[in-house]
Amino acid sequence: MFIEKEKTAFRISDKQDITSTYKYDLQRIPAIKKLLLWKAFPYSIQLTIFTVLIGFIIMSWGLHSPDDNNAKLFSQLNIVCLIIWGLWWPLMIWAAVLFGRLWCMVCPLEFISKLSEKLGQLLNINRFKISRTVRSGVVILCLYFFVQLLVAGTDLHHVPAFTAFFLAGLISLAIVIGLFFKEDAFCSGFCPIALTLNTYSRGGMLAIRADSKDKCKTCRERSCATGFKSNNIFSGKSCPAKIYPAALESSKDCLLCGQCIKNCNSENMSLFFRLPFSRNDIREKAASWVITLFIMIDSGFVLGELAEQWPSADKLVMAVPEFVSEYFGLQAFSAWIEGFWTLLVFPLLLWTIFGLSLKIAGKSRSISGAWRNFALRAVIIFSAGHLIKSLLKITESLSYITYAIKDPEGLSNLKAISSGVFSKPDPILSPVSTIILCLIIISFAIFFAIREQYILKIQSRSRYSGFKKFT
Repeated sequence: MFIEKEKTAFRISDKQDITSTYKYDLQRIPAIKKLLLWKAFPYSIQLTIFTVLIGFIIMSWGLHSPDDNNAKLFSQLNIVCLIIWGLWWPLMIWAAVLFGRLWCMVCPLEFISKLSEKLGQLLNINRFKISRTVRSGVVILCLYFFVQLLVAGTDLHHVPAFTAFFLAGLISLAIVIGLFFKEDAFCSGFCPIALTLNTYSRGGMLAIRADSKDKCKTCRERSCATGFKSNNIFSGKSCPAKIYPAALESSKDCLLCGQCIKNCNSENMSLFFRLPFSRNDIREKAASWVITLFIMIDSGFVLGELAEQWPSADKLVMAVPEFVSEYFGLQAFSAWIEGFWTLLVFPLLLWTIFGLSLKIAGKSRSISGAWRNFALRAVIIFSAGHLIKSLLKITESLSYITYAIKDPEGLSNLKAISSGVFSKPDPILSPVSTIILCLIIISFAIFFAIREQYILKIQSRSRYSGFKKFT
């Protein structure tokens, strides 16, 4: 059978199994098992992607749209902007929501950071350990806000030259962090998309877990966390995320890199395919402040992106920043003002109204408490909104892909479309199909958000029932 009843590896209670679910060990498929145990995995894939990124930087360096009025169209015709912003980013969002931190498995920045960390060791550079505050995600939150503000203020995603500079900046950051910090500091405290992957991936259907909890209980080596083998050539520890894989109860921090699978001496770690939002995972009642603030900023970004699809909604959302720009004569900075409004002021107003309503209704002691208690359930709804926007972006980008392949720079095609030689391609999906898919995505999101709240209540009651968790 493709699906089997899961033997719960880490129960909240040894007397009452409240977290049973279903899963399938993907290592039963010989090709997948061979791939996960291959010495060059995932490094060969990471190196390939890194080479492609270098090629993109070279191709788009210094390239601007010849017509500022058609900058968006030019970005759809330029192969670098099309792939990075029109396909890679939206597909990464879909991968995170459906499968977990799959991108982390093949991320070239992790590979480059690890190489530079080894170089720092060889050069005897005095390297530092990142603080607990940095590891909590504070720097990542600031970087995420800064990148999104750049997108709003500079049209980063519509200008190939800016995209090249952005990619070069990420690679440079990974190299510098690897040289002067240790223990995979880039992924833990400096990756701009780490919080996106952390929050969006919690219901992912791929998860690395132990086959048998009994084997892990008796294991003294803990090679999945501290082991070292010759095939693990870039990391002194099996788990770069510094977690104990055998006791995983959530996928939010697991990079799906497979190092624990390679290094488990008892061959007890496996990659499983599970139902979404597995009951076997532990839920957090309240999000940390960093996670909460990220979700608030992300909600503003997603709502702003969705509003762009409907002119009336966009006009309503952007009424305040447009008024501020015109009243104070700041039209030259209108894009930056809109960015601050969308990412900071607008979501803060919405969340304050929501938190105040719960406090008045007696459902929460404080506004901030309502934010933290609601954040991890709300992110399911907002990630669904992000999926919808990504779906629209992917389908739009795919309609332009043949144009970009024939003319990678996009200059000739831009001139031809602008002069009417040929027209823009038709969307792949019809409006009716798009609406149906959007409704399906939103329906699933609402269902899982309600289900998460229900599961949290069950787990909360079990924590106070006197039973011990297996660790």
